[in-house]
Amino acid sequence: MEGESETDDTHGMEVLRHFLDSKGTEFSAEPEFLPYYALPFVSDPVSHPSFQELFMESWVKRLTGNLRDFLVNHSWGSAVAPRLLKLGLEAQCNTAHKAYAQLLEANRNLKQLKRRYQRLYKDHHNLLGVAAELTGALENSVKGQAVDLKATLDNCTKIFPDLFTKSPGTEQQSEATPEDAICRPVPQSQEDHPAIGFDLDFHKIKWNLSCGSMKTKLLLFQALRWRITKSPPEDRDLVVASYFRRDILSLHHSPQPSPVQLPLSAHFNPTHASTPHPLQQAAARLVNTVASLRCGRDYLCSAGSGVLRVLVHCLQGDKGIKIDDVTADMILATLQKLSLRHSQRVGMIELGLVEWLIKHLSANMNAMKAYTLEYSTALLMNLCLHRSAKERCVPVAKTVLKLLITLLGTKMTQAIPYVNGALYSLLAHPQINDEAKHMGLCDMLEFYLKNSDGEMSKQLEYILKLHRGHCQPDHSSTSDQENGDDDMEEMDLLEEELDSNDPVHSLHGELSGDQLLYQQYRLVFPYHGVVHTSSSSTAQSAGDVVLRPTTPRLHSLGSSEGKYVSYKSATSMEPSHHEKNGAEVSETCSKMCDSVILESL
Repeated sequence: MEGESETDDTHGMEVLRHFLDSKGTEFSAEPEFLPYYALPFVSDPVSHPSFQELFMESWVKRLTGNLRDFLVNHSWGSAVAPRLLKLGLEAQCNTAHKAYAQLLEANRNLKQLKRRYQRLYKDHHNLLGVAAELTGALENSVKGQAVDLKATLDNCTKIFPDLFTKSPGTEQQSEATPEDAICRPVPQSQEDHPAIGFDLDFHKIKWNLSCGSMKTKLLLFQALRWRITKSPPEDRDLVVASYFRRDILSLHHSPQPSPVQLPLSAHFNPTHASTPHPLQQAAARLVNTVASLRCGRDYLCSAGSGVLRVLVHCLQGDKGIKIDDVTADMILATLQKLSLRHSQRVGMIELGLVEWLIKHLSANMNAMKAYTLEYSTALLMNLCLHRSAKERCVPVAKTVLKLLITLLGTKMTQAIPYVNGALYSLLAHPQINDEAKHMGLCDMLEFYLKNSDGEMSKQLEYILKLHRGHCQPDHSSTSDQENGDDDMEEMDLLEEELDSNDPVHSLHGELSGDQLLYQQYRLVFPYHGVVHTSSSSTAQSAGDVVLRPTTPRLHSLGSSEGKYVSYKSATSMEPSHHEKNGAEVSETCSKMCDSVILESL
């Protein structure tokens, strides 16, 4: 070992000598560098008075510190940025703002076109229903059977009331009798089902999800998910709306027991099978995909707290249930999306999800994937907007504050805005703020403030003001009062994790995806929207409750004056004057889904 050390020292001296001979001329005029020119010629520099300090560990640490300070002082800040670079960045910023405005305008136009298309699609199916009713009456007439024209017209009116009754702006049409309306030509659609391609036999699908083999269930869950994720963005609402109408997950039980009805919990806790199980992950992926769309959240929330309880109990491991990491990620993401609704947030808090999240994040944050950490922190922030959640955090104030301070230093920066949001909400509680002062939170925040810039810096500055008592908490950010719908997402986005690393694979020659649905679950005679008199009144009242849940608006934590808009509870960061479009989307979804939930049964 000593021989190797001597060889390394000799080689190092040769490198230094070569450098001084070739490139050392420019440094020879500096007095502080002159002693180093003699270093390669000293036989024992370790014991030499002039050079022995160079071989001490303290000198290496001091040199490293000086280098770091030099880089910090001369590579950061506006003073060292070239003017050309500044102009380029400003131009990029202006371009980004213009592109963002164009994106918002395009999105508004897309929403309008989708609403028009959905109305046309609904009218098309109603016309098919009217045609089927008239064709049946014509066949009976040809066979010589008596035909009740009035009853036939009444049925047609129930199927397509807009065609036979007065509608705004169509005075001439409103004066016509039902007989005249039948004789009037109506436009015909060129395509049977342009957005989705074919109708599904939902009764058969639900029966197989209940009684089919395990492989059948896995492939069905995958195919139903792909029908959403692999559809064009403008068609996804139609797919989810069809799932809603036919209650694909059997969230609404019929009055009488039916073999088709299967509680959702059976998929997350399969009988006669040990857990973790692939069926849990397949079901969780589909539920997460459905929750990604506003119409899907309407469906999942239509069961009250039923879906919520199944997911939370599965996540908490009740009744000995075990789940794999991917299933846990899917459930956490689903809960975060459902937390856009006031009633769902209240249910999560009552089920102890706040305490579970704090414990789970504290134990696993260093090992979490970016997807898991982002949705977990966003969920925690949404829940902390409630006063009841803050009260639950008081007994564990030290733990949760330590957790949030640690997360401020995470390398997964996409989670930091939600950490800031949770910290802001909790510091608005006097007891938690007092505990933060005892912990020295002010110094920690100042440290992160010195090493941050841009939006992060503004957020930390406002948190510091609140912590020091220089400003009052923004009570409009709390969501304890139920005063409207706070699910105001402008755009529904599907993350790639929904389909990635899927363990379900079809064998050679085995059907999957759309091929499976088309070959085995295609409805030969599509639904025509025929209204049954015996159930129409019940359907409407049930539809009003199910399709239009009243949830309050969730205010953001910030404004243009230095506060921050943080939440994935508003996964959209759009200005408040665009939020009115959310009500239009809800209205569109409701119009699509106003058929009876029990119709398929």
